[in-house]
Amino acid sequence: LTAAAIHTGKVYVDDTWSTGGTNTQHAPDWTRIDLGARYRLHLADKPVTLRATVENALDENYWTVSTFGNAQLGWPRIVVLSATVDF
Repeated sequence: LTAAAIHTGKVYVDDTWSTGGTNTQHAPDWTRIDLGARYRLHLADKPVTLRATVENALDENYWTVSTFGNAQLGWPRIVVLSATVDF
């Protein structure tokens, strides 16, 4: 099993401070929870690994802000399933 909690504090979007002004627009703080699991078994005498991952498990709405002040809406809940077989 795996789990991750990612937290980002309030981030200012405008950069008026660089010209002597005051920052006025910001993206609020947010926390995202990611969960995952891995299960190993044998099928037809071959080792198989099954994986499932859920990113943004609580389906939080959040904004990410780059160093240059570009804001973009964070990803919604995403489920990723995979399987690998060793031959």
